[in-house]
Amino acid sequence: MITDNQNPQDILDEEHLRLLSLFHYVRAGSTAFVACIPLIHVIMGSIMIIASQHVPAKQNEPSLALMGGIFVVVGLTIVILGWLLAVLQFLVGRFIKLKQHRTFCMVMAGVNCLAIPYGTLAGVMTFIVLGRDSVRARFMPNTVPVVPSGLAPQG
Repeated sequence: MITDNQNPQDILDEEHLRLLSLFHYVRAGSTAFVACIPLIHVIMGSIMIIASQHVPAKQNEPSLALMGGIFVVVGLTIVILGWLLAVLQFLVGRFIKLKQHRTFCMVMAGVNCLAIPYGTLAGVMTFIVLGRDSVRARFMPNTVPVVPSGLAPQG
């Protein structure tokens, strides 16, 4: 219910920011979950490294330890990068909720656009909502306007 002192645009902006923040939290959780999938490769690579100690190497074939090492390194790299992306997405949700760091949120919206389809949806919606002048004003720090000394009121 809208009261006399509430602007309908303010109510709409607050609701959109709340939903956008929630959407980024969900994206962060799903990204962290999906980033765990390459842990299977890390486990397989570790097993290959352990098995290489018991299996003799054949000529003209890469060693089992080398292949296992590649699995471990690539798998861990993907997991760590995925978790890093999840943390950044979580921060975007938090910053939108607190109405801070608008530029960071916009940059991450661009990064999210690369993750089709839900990341693109999150990124585009972030651009639309944070691009509004009424929302942009909410992200501005509370500063006192600077008045040139010659124009300051005398009192």
